[in-house]
Amino acid sequence: GGGGGGGGGGGENGDGGGGSSTRLPFLFKVLSVRTALSIQAHPNKTLAAKLHREKPQHYKDDNHKPEMTIAVTPFEALCSFQKINSVLENCRACPELVAVVGREAVAALSAAAEKAAPLTPAWPTARWGRRGATARAGAERNSAKHAAPHSLPEGVSAAEAAARREAVVVPALKRVFTRLMTAEQALVKAQLDALMTRIESTSPMLRLPVDELAARIHEQYPHDVGVFCVYLLNYLVLEPGEALFLNANEPHAYLFGDCIECMAESDNVVRAGLTPKFKDVDVLCEMLTYDDGPPYMVPPLLIDGGAERYIAPVPEFLVDRAMVEAGGAVLLPA
Repeated sequence: GGGGGGGGGGGENGDGGGGSSTRLPFLFKVLSVRTALSIQAHPNKTLAAKLHREKPQHYKDDNHKPEMTIAVTPFEALCSFQKINSVLENCRACPELVAVVGREAVAALSAAAEKAAPLTPAWPTARWGRRGATARAGAERNSAKHAAPHSLPEGVSAAEAAARREAVVVPALKRVFTRLMTAEQALVKAQLDALMTRIESTSPMLRLPVDELAARIHEQYPHDVGVFCVYLLNYLVLEPGEALFLNANEPHAYLFGDCIECMAESDNVVRAGLTPKFKDVDVLCEMLTYDDGPPYMVPPLLIDGGAERYIAPVPEFLVDRAMVEAGGAVLLPA
């Protein structure tokens, strides 16, 4: 298979200005991940400018970095927050996580989940990677926020329900995540040791998949707080040809596999776990959207010549993918 990047440019910095373009507005990468990459997010343009101004040694430019990942092999990733009720279930099944974030944060999470339940929309279902979970594709993801729930409280519009739900879900998830990422390292170490002991003492047939994932990542990053993120973030396996879009302020970590990655031209990364690099924990905890909807999948569109086109909801790039037989050719549209 092959991949190609496309994107409008113009101006010296590829920003659409006049004159000849000397820089592309996107970066195009091939990633082969064997050890998990960091828990991270990318800032929007406003935050990027602020971080570049205040910490230029860590944030080298003032641009945002939305990105799209297209799987070449089965590709494992953590991405955005699980639904609030799923996070709550994971907390209840993982006493070690509760010991780190505190019972008060989990109690607040439980109260928020109860308030959010009648306001939660009936999200459209579609196959999502290997796990067959719920997904939203493209613009459908955004419209689904205002889709009609199974039954709204009387007199409450879909938009009002979405706003009320966000008002209770976001603070609860933010509190849990912030408590986790700012916990004392000694507490994190002790609870990860306890978690690994519990997992290892459990019969392999009875182990939860999320616990097995935690153990696998802990082997790569012993005593790293990012290990606990498997209980908070969505785990997905993209099949070859499936694409995931990551907008600004969405947490993610790539775990294993090969992919094509296209993004706006920036090196700005805010990290907080699974890395020996600089961690900007306070910035990450403050910047995240805490949206608990499913990841943003990008379905390819068939274009002239038999290629597939992945259109990201940003102007800097799109990606065409063509499968070329030996000795063959594919003519891509201009």
